[in-house]
This record gives sequence, structure tokens and C-alpha cells, in this order.
Amino acid sequence: MPAQHLLTNEIRVPDRMKAWVLGGPDEIFLVDKPVPQPAAAEVLVRIDAVAICATDLEILRHGVPAMVEGGLPFHKNFTIGHEYMGTVVKLGPAVDEFGIGDRVTVEVHAGCGRCERCRQGMYTSCLNYGDVAKGHRANGFTTDGGFAEYAVNHVNTLVHVPDDMTDEEATLVVTAGTSMYGLDVLGGLIAGEGVVVTGPGPIGLLGVAVAKALGADPVILTGTRDTRLALGRKLGADHVINARRENPVAAVKRITGGRGVHFVVECPRRGSERHAPGDGPDEAEAVRRPADPHSHLSSRAAADRPQIRARANRRRDQGRGQAGAVMRPRAHPR
Repeated sequence: MPAQHLLTNEIRVPDRMKAWVLGGPDEIFLVDKPVPQPAAAEVLVRIDAVAICATDLEILRHGVPAMVEGGLPFHKNFTIGHEYMGTVVKLGPAVDEFGIGDRVTVEVHAGCGRCERCRQGMYTSCLNYGDVAKGHRANGFTTDGGFAEYAVNHVNTLVHVPDDMTDEEATLVVTAGTSMYGLDVLGGLIAGEGVVVTGPGPIGLLGVAVAKALGADPVILTGTRDTRLALGRKLGADHVINARRENPVAAVKRITGGRGVHFVVECPRRGSERHAPGDGPDEAEAVRRPADPHSHLSSRAAADRPQIRARANRRRDQGRGQAGAVMRPRAHPR
């Protein structure tokens, strides 16, 4: 047995903590709660930073997509927040995948591990979603999340954070993973293939960064906000197009010499950029290589397309547009 299992905790953990809990719709209160304790295959994470996702705001106002004890999460002492990172401060029984003091970032889902989808690796579509007794966890959606000083996480939901990554950057790992997922379900990106990303929100911007890191050429970002397009440039976009000033289809064809691109990843903000000129699914189809059977469209907003729905349903994720703010629960002693 590793020696760390025989040691007491190296970081002092209090009995109680501060946490934000939902009241009714649009109500959130700061309260004292007991610090949760890790069970088998779990660790206790001291939360050092948490991002505020637009889905958190949806839950705060409408309840869904959170589901607690079989219903809406209001008035159940429930803590939201699912994009957080922190430091491992306590280990559950027989945990040796992580050690005390490890910096980690988290993903949302720990599937039950027993249903058909979990056994196929599709744990984000767990058939026992919300059933804590059967082992499903989705912190911030069905179980307490990161708007608190501490949270319990299954070891399968944790990723080590390298020393050169800041706390704030680490909260966006899952958002980057959403972009990676979009390219993965399309069949994978081969270096040198072209990508258009529509919508410079957090997922779109990280889609640019991921595509560039994978060797895409060119990477073209379209949107309507010059400040976001400028940020896209910094993250690796070879070309940016403001769809309010230039037809993006014509611009992409000009940039690519009429060839188009292999992939289009649609990440428009709901209800706004989606309706910008040239920013809809028909335009996205138009900039793909018309004669290339391997060119693909990825879109959260185009789920009615059978070829997209069939792939996306295999491994559904919780990717949504993020508000992009980062909070620090408190100044922790290091």
C-alpha cells in the first residue's frame, strides 16, 4: 500500500465551510455547510478558482438542466458550479491516483459505471443520470458543485494541472474539451485541414486554439464582436471575419481560393450571433469543400441534422456558452 495512505492529512481541513446554495428562482444564499467527506474512489478538493458558466445562470433562474432528488434544485440546500479547479486535501479509502497537495481541474460527470452507456464509455449519457444511490454524479447539476470552499470529486473526473498553468486557465479545461469533442466526433482533424469556427464565445475561442494546436490550416474565425475576434487572433486564428461587415461565405472562399474548408464548427451565441448575416447552417454548409465527402459540420445549434445528431448522441457533453468570469472562493493558505 502506498505510504500516503498511512499519513494524516498534510493540509488542515475544517469541519464546516462557506457555500452558495439555491433558494428559489433567481435566489442564491451564502451559508455554512458541513465539509463533505470523500468515499471510496473520491477525493476532497479545496476549491481555488471557479468559472461562472452561462449554464449556471440558467440553473439559477430556471432550475434546469440541474436535477436534484428527482426534481428542480430549488430549496434543497444545493450548490451549483461545475467549472472549477483546486487542490487535493483529503483522500478517500484506497485512493492512490492522486496525492495530498496535487493541483487538479475537474469535469462534470462521473457516470454510474453500471448502465449500458457507461460500460460503452458514454458516461455523460449515463442512464442512471441523477441517481446518486446508483453512483451517478454530476457536480453542479445533480450533486453539490464548486460554488463553495470544498467539493468531493470522483477520481475519474480529475485531471492534474501542470505547474505552468494558472488557476484561472485551469477552470477552462472542460470548455476546451468541449471544443476538442466537437472535432473528435467529426472524425478527427488531420494537420493541414482547414477549419472555420463561427461564434467567438468561450467554446468558439477555445475551438480556435484547439484546432490550431492540432495543426489546422487555415483556422478562420467568424463573428460580430471585434474584441472577441481580436482575442481569437491571439489564440491562433489565421483569419478573422466580422459577419456584420463582410459576407463570411464569400470571405472564406476568397481566403481559401474558392476551395472552402474541411470542418465548420458552429458556436454562435443563442439568439444573437446565430442570426448575423451568413452565420446560419446553410452558410456553414456553403463554406465546406463541396466535393469533399470527408468535410463535416459540427454544431450545437444544428442538432436537427440527422448526421450530426447520430454522432453527437453517442457521447453527449454538457458544453454550453460560458459567461467567462472566474471567482476565487477565499484566500487559502498555501
